[in-house]
Amino acid sequence: MRWPRWLAGGVLACTAVLITTPKARASNWITKGGSLQRMSVESGAHGLIELVPYWETPSMGESATQPVVIDRVIYHLAGDYLWRLTLDGANRPIAEPERIRDVAKDDFIRFNRTPDGQFIAPQSSPTYSPDTGVLYFGTGYGWLWAYHTI
Repeated sequence: MRWPRWLAGGVLACTAVLITTPKARASNWITKGGSLQRMSVESGAHGLIELVPYWETPSMGESATQPVVIDRVIYHLAGDYLWRLTLDGANRPIAEPERIRDVAKDDFIRFNRTPDGQFIAPQSSPTYSPDTGVLYFGTGYGWLWAYHTI
């Protein structure tokens, strides 16, 4: 007789469905993200509404990286170069941004140029090691640079 196998299989399938049924459903959170339409949109104003520039620099070139601040000096990877901008006690720039130089060659270092001269915009944000005083950053063509900030 095959009906005991079918019955056992049906009971097992029903048990599996009941065990895996979620305890919480979408209807339990009717205002997900603050919206009754569950669109994660909040129409009310929260936090800082308008930003006012404290200061700004001239364009340093194309970039998709975040700057790093080390001892009142901002380092930013933009265009071909790593830029340095020194700040005063009120966190305002003391001078214009300057490109990092190779002291041995007495020339600017073009960090974001491939050996054949192609420009690849920087996309990785630098990382700083306070233990070594070294700023590390990668380039769009796979090189890792280390710059001593001390």
